[in-house]
Amino acid sequence: MCYTETWLNTDDLCSIPQRYNMLRKDRSTHGGGVCILYNNDLKCSEVAIPKNVLEEQNNCELLCCKFQSGFNRSFFVCCLYRTGGYTNDLTTIDAMLRYFSSTNNEVHILGDFNINYLVSSPDSVSLKNIFKTHGFSQIINEPTRDKNLIDLIPTNADSEKMTRTKVVDFSISDHKLTETTYKSCRVKKPKLHCTFRNFNNIDWEFLITQFANLSIPKQTNVANFLRYFQNFTLNIFNSLCPLKTKKITEKRHPIRLSKETRFLISQKQKLYSLSQKKIKDIDKQIKCFMRNDFSNFFKDFTVKNGIWKTSKNIFNLRDKTVGTDDSMTIDVNELNEFFCTSAFPSGANCFDTILSQDIDMPDTVFSVKNISNYEVIKAWKGLKNKDKTCEKHSGISFKMISIVIPIPNDLDILTNFCNLSFSESCIPSELKISRVIPLPKIANASKPNHFRPISISNPLLLLLEKIFLNRLIPFVCPVSSSLVLLPPKQSFTQASQD
Repeated sequence: MCYTETWLNTDDLCSIPQRYNMLRKDRSTHGGGVCILYNNDLKCSEVAIPKNVLEEQNNCELLCCKFQSGFNRSFFVCCLYRTGGYTNDLTTIDAMLRYFSSTNNEVHILGDFNINYLVSSPDSVSLKNIFKTHGFSQIINEPTRDKNLIDLIPTNADSEKMTRTKVVDFSISDHKLTETTYKSCRVKKPKLHCTFRNFNNIDWEFLITQFANLSIPKQTNVANFLRYFQNFTLNIFNSLCPLKTKKITEKRHPIRLSKETRFLISQKQKLYSLSQKKIKDIDKQIKCFMRNDFSNFFKDFTVKNGIWKTSKNIFNLRDKTVGTDDSMTIDVNELNEFFCTSAFPSGANCFDTILSQDIDMPDTVFSVKNISNYEVIKAWKGLKNKDKTCEKHSGISFKMISIVIPIPNDLDILTNFCNLSFSESCIPSELKISRVIPLPKIANASKPNHFRPISISNPLLLLLEKIFLNRLIPFVCPVSSSLVLLPPKQSFTQASQD
């Protein structure tokens, strides 16, 4: 409990409840004073802010303590009372928040700021900017004295830890009591639902027998051929390795700074009032040391966990989230239309290739002849991430195709499917449907252009594209052939060709 204007002198005695202790900072003259009352179960130590951080003369009475509950992480509680007499009070608050932000601990400041937070005045605007700069949020929203909100609780703790925040009127003072509940224990992260298949316990003899005996009747339509193959493949894998779901917790490993880097950061905080030139020199040294720390962390983490886990841990999107404001609703159809039309130039006639059956295509000399099993194997080996178990829109994953493609009968079926698709000049509509995951590019993304679409295509479509690319490369690459489309050494200047 934090008290302001205690009106206690240094020789005054104060009775406190059992199992409680009190830290006081009395004013040498009459009036004022702040104190903190805390339970004995908490480990408490008073924090003395260095004199070079705060202004020598200011109108802020401040008492700061460091608390720890059990083996949980420690946190700071500051009791502040802003009086009159000086004009550098906001500078003092700014320096105090900057000092506590460098400790990487959660900080709670309670007290009488004597600035009406509900009106737009120069002091309130400056105070709000100071809170925003250092990552603090003010959690009291109701007036605490008449119609003024002057008793504030700025904190840098997560909103999940701050609960039951309210204003209570006990009618014992002209100020109302501000109350909040803080959970010092670590908040459990929500678990993610992970869907997977256990490919290790497959009955390989049964699988090989089923695919070796697979025979697809002659279909006049490539779409029917594809549908038959996909349904058969899914039924086999659903019986041998059905989908399972489990909950997992995403772990993050923060980058550890060296002692030299932390020392320079502390020196910067102490020398903040000096010339900007010295501050810039220290900033350059800090950046250099942090680059070395990052490089060492990246190397060590890669050796222990591999490159994929390292990249996932470091290059994440924790600071890029979808906007949470209720007024910023993103329609899925609007997002889909934006991505579909953004590839067309302005004024062009946009069309849907799935719905449009007859599309005027220009005459071309290039054509794809029947392909062989060797070309299918070569194209499949040229694809990346062939062991990925992420299932596409159709339910078929790269892992499934990698398992069945070595079976001769299945390889013949895939070759027939590719030849049928090329001979009919038709890509089945099911292969044109991709799972698009919009990833936010900025924090609080709320518009379609704030997202980056990541498309996950069907592996059979990627196989067709790779085969077509392998057939097209001899016509584009500068070789000694009359079929070359571009002159030698000019394949990269297509825009300059007439």
